Amino acid sequence: MMISTDPDDVNHLILISRNSFSAVLSFLVRTICTNRVQAANGSLRLVDGNSNAGRLVVYINEEWVTVCSTNWTHVNTVTACKQLGFPDGHSMYTMNQTFYHRRVGVANIRCGGNETNLLECPHAPFFHVNPSCDHQQDIFLRCLCDECNDYIPTPKDNVRLADGTSISGRLEVFSPRLGWGGVCNAGWTEFNTRVACHQLGFLDGAGTYRRNQNQSATLVLFRVSCSGDEHVLFDCNYTTTSTEVCTDHVYIQCECHECFEFLLQAPQQKDAMTQSAVSFEWHLKHNVTAFQFMFISQKNPQTLLYVEEGKVVEEHTRFRNRIQLINVDYETVGFNLTNITVADMGIYSLVVPNLLASKAVLIVTDFAVVPDPVVHRQVNGATVLSWDLVTLRQLHDISCEILLTTPATGRLPLDYYNTYWLRDNPHRHSVSQPTDKLHPTIVIDKLTATDAGNYGIEVIVTSSVYRSLNYSWQFVTDLVIDDTVSDSNVRPTEFDSSVPIAATTIDVSVCNSKVTVSDSNYDSNVPFATIVLSILLCYRWLFPPCLQRAPSAFQF
Repeated sequence: MMISTDPDDVNHLILISRNSFSAVLSFLVRTICTNRVQAANGSLRLVDGNSNAGRLVVYINEEWVTVCSTNWTHVNTVTACKQLGFPDGHSMYTMNQTFYHRRVGVANIRCGGNETNLLECPHAPFFHVNPSCDHQQDIFLRCLCDECNDYIPTPKDNVRLADGTSISGRLEVFSPRLGWGGVCNAGWTEFNTRVACHQLGFLDGAGTYRRNQNQSATLVLFRVSCSGDEHVLFDCNYTTTSTEVCTDHVYIQCECHECFEFLLQAPQQKDAMTQSAVSFEWHLKHNVTAFQFMFISQKNPQTLLYVEEGKVVEEHTRFRNRIQLINVDYETVGFNLTNITVADMGIYSLVVPNLLASKAVLIVTDFAVVPDPVVHRQVNGATVLSWDLVTLRQLHDISCEILLTTPATGRLPLDYYNTYWLRDNPHRHSVSQPTDKLHPTIVIDKLTATDAGNYGIEVIVTSSVYRSLNYSWQFVTDLVIDDTVSDSNVRPTEFDSSVPIAATTIDVSVCNSKVTVSDSNYDSNVPFATIVLSILLCYRWLFPPCLQRAPSAFQF
């Protein structure tokens, strides 16, 4: 018989022979049963780190499991750290480890900010995780702690420059196990430098250089390999250990002259509705005489207007005649945008050559095309509910989570609904193929009374690039099922609320020949016979007794 505290913990197995088994059985039973973990379901702890940083594990069904970083947000970090007793959350990271002795138990956690327990947030069912959620994707947290001696604050998420200037120096990263340490320069590329400088807040990477004197700093990151498009070094390939001897540290220089002191205030995010106006303003410490504003949320970024040697040039774009420069002694620069449309939603940038590229986000709050608030259908009929959210594609570098709520499914991620729920419930709902995450559509045939209720889409948008961006929308439709049985199996088409529908009323007096038809958008091309036939059909279905007493001309 072999016993281990964990199925994967092969280094601590206890081997018991058959001859000794009966003698120790009662002792083993008593020991195992009295050593159960005394923790509440949903409890959290940090392991493999220090007092305020480490791998996040959660207690689920009498088992400590790790958490996958898929769709993880800073709001999740704050929620978890506060549950652990810290005043706030600082950052999350992954360690690129391929093995850990516990299972990955939960993924796709998405907190709204008001939860007190991490598992109160929407998440995928326990142990239903994507195969890509291995231990390389385990969540590690660093929480804010005023009394922790091993916490070193940094505004740039685990990366800093040491022994240099404000724009150059030895690149160091924070390791929960070893603290701050250097990066091995073996295999280092200009793409790595670009990602590191972007993460540090600079415009771009200018290059690397060498220092002759020996360095005593510990190396904590090896074999870094970036493509150049990553937002942070920890999105690149890397290892935290190496069998090769490496003594040379990475020294980088970034492209910037006065980045930190130059920009005093940026707009970051603006909200507006269609047909309204919005202002973007950047406050600078020094005067600038050359700069430009750009709209970069399309395949080919557009320059909206630029200033060069005091001359203002407005480009010929769809923004022309809707954009106006704001200029206060060239220390406050910006623009007003009027008559906003859904197409204006996206990323705007102030570019000061060789100094600054500051981005701001415009959210057009009424961007979505959604079903009516109340939809009426009949028993045995059909319905199609569709939400058009494709405008969100204009927002670059965002993470978009969509949650679906229906009477049959409850509240769950849209991806889970499309991948698993529809497969397990083939006779309840269907969706149009191929599925589009930003155009969710629900099709229900042969409606029953149990299908009545609220159908809602919740959209949560966050970004690791635009840290201030944390937006959510909810769109709810109440489906009312009438008791009258419908003989029609014709599926209704998707309703487009943006298209006006003519209002037609029919005023019918019982057993009276007076019939009045009013149509606010009457089409003169409709044959008069069609109108008469429609009225006759209405009489036949609504007032059959009247038809019996009507003139013979109405018999058909």
